[in-house]
Amino acid sequence: MLFRRSKARATMTTSDGSLEALLKKAKPKHLETTKTDVSTALGVFQNLSPSAEPFAFAGKKPSTTLTLSGTIPITYKGARYHIPVAVHIPSKYPQAAPSCLVKPTPEMKIPYLSAWRSPGHDLKGLLEAMTVAFGESCPVYSAAASIDPSTAISRFPTYVNVPPPKPVDSATVKPEHLKASLLSAIEYRMRLKLMERFEMHFAEIQSMRLTLGELQEGHEKVLGAVERLQVEGTEMREKRDLYRKRRDELEQELIACVPTASSNAIDSVIDAATPVHRQIVDCFAADLAIDDAIYSLGRAVKDGSIDTQTYLRLVRHLSRKQFVHRALLRKCRIVARLR
Repeated sequence: MLFRRSKARATMTTSDGSLEALLKKAKPKHLETTKTDVSTALGVFQNLSPSAEPFAFAGKKPSTTLTLSGTIPITYKGARYHIPVAVHIPSKYPQAAPSCLVKPTPEMKIPYLSAWRSPGHDLKGLLEAMTVAFGESCPVYSAAASIDPSTAISRFPTYVNVPPPKPVDSATVKPEHLKASLLSAIEYRMRLKLMERFEMHFAEIQSMRLTLGELQEGHEKVLGAVERLQVEGTEMREKRDLYRKRRDELEQELIACVPTASSNAIDSVIDAATPVHRQIVDCFAADLAIDDAIYSLGRAVKDGSIDTQTYLRLVRHLSRKQFVHRALLRKCRIVARLR
């Protein structure tokens, strides 16, 4: 048996001050987002009222959470019903989905919760999805006859039992009854189709939002890369201009130095201060040249380019000349007082 409201509940309004006080007790991590979403939801579903009360989420210890409790309106088989719900908002909202307490039928599900993702989902959208889902299959039924209503504790307003319709004899079925039954069946099928379309389009929209976010992120990266390339291009052009300027200066210097360099002999570029010093330089250079010649002759003997007799003859000749140069070098150093 369905529970139906006898009369509409009075509209509840919550001031910003009382809502802020409840938010301070609940201490959500995203205060402004939670406050905005709760205010929007309360503005649309005015039969809900906020409160701060202890609640234990799955696998966690009880903590003070912001709760929206009351009823949401639905239309079931042409009749208006008010379904009691309690929405517990976690501290990590909107990253974490709220916990909704309701008595659904086994065939009923709320795809909005299973597909919860932030951004894109909020309290207003959740309650609207619940309204559509409850309209297809009413989630609330009467309690068992053995339960004493006076001993049951309810957190929601009192509801009045609506007795089920009495069986009608098939012989007394009137055309208007048959028409109403057909309209109800058509309405039910249309609601199923609309829900399927809603879920399909909702999934497409979520996919498009993710793709849009990725494209925007990629667009920002491309803009950053373009800016860096522009800066690097400017620096490279400045360095290129500086290089060309220095190259032109060097070319001018080389052109100015070429005529004077061709007229000077290489050996006359560096000269000693006195004849004695010049003789010291010549003897030292000859001594080093003879050392190189003797070394080259030794390599030639090892390679088999010359025989031993030729090697000894040439080394003996070079050694005599080296002795003369070294003796002359010693005398010149004494005269020049370099010792």
